[in-house]
Amino acid sequence: MRTKLIAVACAAVFVLPVSVMAVDNHRAYGHLHLSVDKLDDSGYVISGDSSKGSRIGMKGSMDTNVSDFKAVYKIEAGMILEDGDSPAGFTEQRDTWVGMSSKSFGTFRLGTIGTPYKASGKLIDPLYETSAEARGVVKTMSAHHRGTGDDKGRSTNTVRFDSASLGGVKAVGHYNFAPGDNNMGLGLHYKKDDVAFFIDYLNSGATDKTAMKFGSKVKTGAASFAFQYELDDDGSVAVVDGAGDQFFFATTYEMDATALTFTIGNNNKETGYTLGTMHKLNKAAKVYLVYVNDGSGDFDTSLFTGGMMVSF
Repeated sequence: MRTKLIAVACAAVFVLPVSVMAVDNHRAYGHLHLSVDKLDDSGYVISGDSSKGSRIGMKGSMDTNVSDFKAVYKIEAGMILEDGDSPAGFTEQRDTWVGMSSKSFGTFRLGTIGTPYKASGKLIDPLYETSAEARGVVKTMSAHHRGTGDDKGRSTNTVRFDSASLGGVKAVGHYNFAPGDNNMGLGLHYKKDDVAFFIDYLNSGATDKTAMKFGSKVKTGAASFAFQYELDDDGSVAVVDGAGDQFFFATTYEMDATALTFTIGNNNKETGYTLGTMHKLNKAAKVYLVYVNDGSGDFDTSLFTGGMMVSF
């Protein structure tokens, strides 16, 4: 029922009078993404499941009578466009929150919110929300970067704070109020011009286990380079199947509207890599083609994926 209400609310945005939409700052948006995938020896399938990030939503801000604070909000529902026998339609609740934001203080939000830990991973993955993403088949980023729930990349029952930027540096943190879990995260994120750096820490209240990561992204001319290293205190929190630390590296080279990408990483079981190209058709539409191999031995998996994304 909650997902249906979110979907109705999002859809209603598009029939609001223009005069209403012009008040303060409100914006409806969406993202549609479909791909053709071939995994190992299986046949080709058209994929538009929830991992592709198709969504519809509305976000905005409104002036208040409190200093320089604005009231901010976001409501978003995920969409399945194509997923085998599953019907197309709205799926899980995505980021849905309300909060207050100030240029001098920062932003405080309450609701279902992507964690800072997830956000820094998204920043450095050039194939994010494709079948070739680091948190997907290749598993070179941990499970903390995906899913919706009390201990997931999109955290429910959560409060998040992002401080105002000081020379490009922000202190970030979130706390989950789920009974028995009370997961929390802290971090420092730096972003200025073509350089970004981050340190993130997680603690699971249910298991009292911790995870930590650090990484960076640098752009120089047409090339960019990024890496991330995740540390887990005993192999039970940060990684898939309880497998130790994880490393991820990505490089991208842009030639006008076309970008060549290469990523490689290790999840303590195998080393996986991707090789692909992405082309911008315009500011709101992209097409791509990528090959993925997640390593060797018993876990060997290969994937060819090509797709198109359109935002509005």
